[in-house]
Amino acid sequence: MICLSANASSITEKRIFLNNDNAINKFRIANYTEFEEVCELKFSHHLYNDDASQAIPLPDTEQPENSAIPWFRFSPRKFTLTTQSEQFITFRFRRVLNTSAAEYRSYLLIDCKSNRELRSDGQLEVSMQPRIIHKVPIIVRTGQLSSNLTFKDVNIRNGKLLFNVFLNGQRSVFGDVRLVNKETETVISDLNNVAIYPESSHRKLSIKLPENINPSSLKLVFIEITKYGGSIVEEFEL
Repeated sequence: MICLSANASSITEKRIFLNNDNAINKFRIANYTEFEEVCELKFSHHLYNDDASQAIPLPDTEQPENSAIPWFRFSPRKFTLTTQSEQFITFRFRRVLNTSAAEYRSYLLIDCKSNRELRSDGQLEVSMQPRIIHKVPIIVRTGQLSSNLTFKDVNIRNGKLLFNVFLNGQRSVFGDVRLVNKETETVISDLNNVAIYPESSHRKLSIKLPENINPSSLKLVFIEITKYGGSIVEEFEL
């Protein structure tokens, strides 16, 4: 379930994941402001370059082969959030017989306009203020897919640990990177919600090292978030 605050644009879930075992995904949009919100759901697509450092938007008129849109149904598309109210959005996986295993991806845009009363020259006016609240990846998988990760090019520069995470496989990965003390298993630092998609061979990352710490006492760990369809745990000792 995704919970989004129309006031602070905060979101607790970072993606929508659908497959045969997780065929329904519901999320909740909540309006905690004093103004009515008129919302519409839209979709977009983009790809990443080889090192995952740059998103490359695709034209709205172009639906790529890996678009998730043909693989789900959803409702409602448009809705009004009165003040202090909630709206549930339901996504349903669209099953197709004899489908080969693949991963599909689109991005949900939650586009809301706020009805605000503004005072101008002593008169009340109604203004519709457009706002894109959030962009949420939608991942659909039509079968079992595998991937693996490898830490490479690990080095220290200017107090930072620099490294690349290489992806090899048929599906994206989504999880947390942790810098851990090898002896105590204490998490020293972390990077949350790291995604790597199949069009990228790797992703460049960095973590600031604490002062006066022995790097040889540390290890890097990538842990996939299981509710988004993965269970990879990859480690690298410094």
